[in-house]
Parts: sequence; C-alpha cells; structure tokens
Amino acid sequence: MLPSYIQIGIAALYLSKEERGDRSKKHTDSIKQAFNFFDEFHQGAVNRVAHVIGFAGLFYSVYKLDWKLFALFLIILEGGHVYNHFAGIKPYDFRPKVTLWRVFTFLAVVAGFYLISEYLLRGLIGN
Repeated sequence: MLPSYIQIGIAALYLSKEERGDRSKKHTDSIKQAFNFFDEFHQGAVNRVAHVIGFAGLFYSVYKLDWKLFALFLIILEGGHVYNHFAGIKPYDFRPKVTLWRVFTFLAVVAGFYLISEYLLRGLIGN
C-alpha cells in the first residue's frame, strides 16, 4: 500500500481542470485576504512610511549587526501604529496586559539580537 501523501498526489493528477482551478482560486483568495488584512491594519500614509523606513532600517541594522539601530527601528515600526491611534485612523490596544506583553516581546527580541550580534556572529567573523 502506498503512503497517503502519494495517494493524494496520484489522485490530484486525475482531477479535472475545474477542480484544480477551484483549489488554486481558494489559494489566491486566501492570499488576497491576508493582503487586505495587512493593508487594513496599516492604514494611513504616516504608518506606511514608518513601516518602509522601519523595515529598511531593520535590514540595515541586521546587516551591520547593530543592536541599537535594531531597537530604534522596531520603535519606529510600532510608532506608526501609535500615530494612527492618536490621529484617529486605527485604534491601538493600550490595555496594560497587552502593553506589558509588547514591551516584554520587544525586550526579548532586542536582547536576542544583541546576544547573537555581539557574541555569536562577531566572534565568528572576527569584528
């Protein structure tokens, strides 16, 4: 007896074009839904510009192994969401429990990047 994933693959070869089309359409729809959710969550020109600058800075800080820049650009990314809240574009959740988890996650990510950049990678490449 063949494994189930091989049976599914063989069965997929015998699907009609319409059945295969429906499956690829569902996949395309889920990609569109994800993009629309991302687009809705990042409304506003200032937020989008903050994210472009933030992600460019994050990539640069990873390239340079600079944990201070990494932290700064993470703050710029979140700052776009906070700006949207105060500008009335999209509400931001400021409940203490949620804010605590955001701060904890921020500190954990920055600390992880610091440890990796300062001790692991710099030791390997000798800077």
